[in-house]
Amino acid sequence: MRSTRQKGNVRENDVIRRLQELGYFATASRGSRGVDIIAYPQRASDANRLLLIEVGGASKNVTQAFAKMREIELPEESVLIVARYLKGGRSLTWRYYCPNGSRHKVYSSLSDVPGVRRYDVPVH
Repeated sequence: MRSTRQKGNVRENDVIRRLQELGYFATASRGSRGVDIIAYPQRASDANRLLLIEVGGASKNVTQAFAKMREIELPEESVLIVARYLKGGRSLTWRYYCPNGSRHKVYSSLSDVPGVRRYDVPVH
């Protein structure tokens, strides 16, 4: 039986791998409350465009997660994302949420999230 923290680490590592495939430098933010992953773009010109990601499962409250993220002092161009790992029948899938006014918008692919771009060289 895995602990909740072990499940979280596996999920975070999966999102980090996906970010690296898009060309981001990504790291787990182990001591921080409200942000599980910080991803940095490859290009210096995009340096203020950090991706801040909170990772969870079906029980992750997206609205509360965004509220916690907004408590942190961030560069204006930062992109806030909540990634939820969901079970749908026999399959497991990721859903990515972004703030959209007082609501949030859902994406099935990380590369579809506004503000996330694909860089030419994957990071490994």
